Amino acid sequence: MVAKKQTIMARIFNGVVRTILTVLLIINALCLLISGYSGYIAPELLPWMGVVSLAYGPLLLSFAILSVLALLIPYTRWYALIFPATILLGIGPFLNYFPLNIFTPERPSRYSLIPTFTLMSYNVMNLENLQGKYPDGTNPTLSFILSQNADIVLLEEFDSALLKRTDSKYNNTLFTQEQVDSLNEQYPYSFVRDARNVNIGNGIYSKYPMENVPLTYPAGMTPTIMTLYHVYPTPEDTLTVYMVHLQSIGITAQTGEVYSDLRHHRDASQVDSLSRFFYRQIRETSQLRAQQARWICKVIDSIGGNRVIVAGDFNDNENCYTVNELCKRSNPKLNQTWRAVGLGPLFTYHSNMLYFHIDHILYGGAMKPLWMKRKKVPFSDHYPIMAEFMFTTPIKAKKK
Repeated sequence: MVAKKQTIMARIFNGVVRTILTVLLIINALCLLISGYSGYIAPELLPWMGVVSLAYGPLLLSFAILSVLALLIPYTRWYALIFPATILLGIGPFLNYFPLNIFTPERPSRYSLIPTFTLMSYNVMNLENLQGKYPDGTNPTLSFILSQNADIVLLEEFDSALLKRTDSKYNNTLFTQEQVDSLNEQYPYSFVRDARNVNIGNGIYSKYPMENVPLTYPAGMTPTIMTLYHVYPTPEDTLTVYMVHLQSIGITAQTGEVYSDLRHHRDASQVDSLSRFFYRQIRETSQLRAQQARWICKVIDSIGGNRVIVAGDFNDNENCYTVNELCKRSNPKLNQTWRAVGLGPLFTYHSNMLYFHIDHILYGGAMKPLWMKRKKVPFSDHYPIMAEFMFTTPIKAKKK
C-alpha cells in the first residue's frame, strides 16, 4: 500500500515537473524567436520591439540551461529537441548573434597584387580612461591606437579640441605632445567633425589619401550621426566609408551608478522607476535610430560605390531594426562583418554589468572580410573592434 502511494506521488511529481519544464521551454522558445525577428518590424509600429531585441542573449542562455536540465531528467530528455528546432526556425538571428565561422578565409599572399586594408572603429569616450590612470603622463587610449597600426581608424566621441588642451587638469596627464605628433605622422590624412554644440564629435585617421564628402542633413539630425568619406587605398580604387554614431540610448554615467547601486541594495520603488526609465529610453531612441537608418540607406543609394563600409557606434545590437534595415535596403547590399568571419557572441559595450554588441562594421560591394576582432582594452566603456578586408572583382551597383 505504501509502495503504491509512493508510486502515485512520484507520477504526480514527474507530471508537474514535465508540465512546468514544457511550459518554460515553449515560452522561452517563443520569446527567443520574437526577440530574434524583432528587427524586421519598425519600432514605430510596435515600440516594444526595440526593447525585446536586446533580450536575445539572455533568452538564448536561459533556453540552453533549460534544455540541459531537460536532458538530465530521464523522462524529459526529448523535450531538449525544442532547442535545436527553435534555433533552426530562427537560424538567421542566431547566426547574427552567435556566428559559427570555425575557419577564417585564406589571406592573400604578401606577393599578391590584391589590395587589403585594416580598419578600426573605437568609441574613445573623449580619450578619458575609466581606470583614471595615465602612466608617465601618456594617454593609454592613444598609445593603444598607435600600437595597432590600422590603416583606417574611426573614432567616435572624439574632438580635435581634446588634442589642444593646455589647462592644468589635462596638461601632461591626458596625452603628451609626442603622442599627438606620432598620431599625425602615422596618419597623414585625417578629418575631425568637432562636437561644437552637440558635445559628441568624431574623427577619421587614414594612411591613405581621402576626402570628406559634404552631406545635407535632415532637420533635427546632428552631423555626427553620420559622416561620409572617400578613401583611396590605391589610385585606381575608391573605398566609400560611412562613419556612424547613431542615437544613444541615453544611459548616462549617473544612471549607470544608480543601476550599480540597485544591484547591491534593492529597493522596490527605485527598481520599478529605473525599469520604466530604461524601457522608455530604449523604446524612444530605437525609433530615432530607425529614422536615421532609413536616411542612411537613402544616402548610400544616392552616393553609390563599388566598395562600401558602414561602421561605428550603432547603439543597437546585431538583430535590431537599424542593422537589419541597413543590410536589407542598402545598395550595394551590406553584410555584418562579425557574422561573416566571427565565432560566438561579441560584446563591445561594457559598463555597470551591462554587456551589448552595439559597435558594428558593415561591408558591401567588391570586397570581403578576412577577420574581425574585439580588442579587450579597459580604457573606454566601449571595446574597439578591428577588421581586415580584401578587395575582390569590382561589381556594378544595381540600376534603380
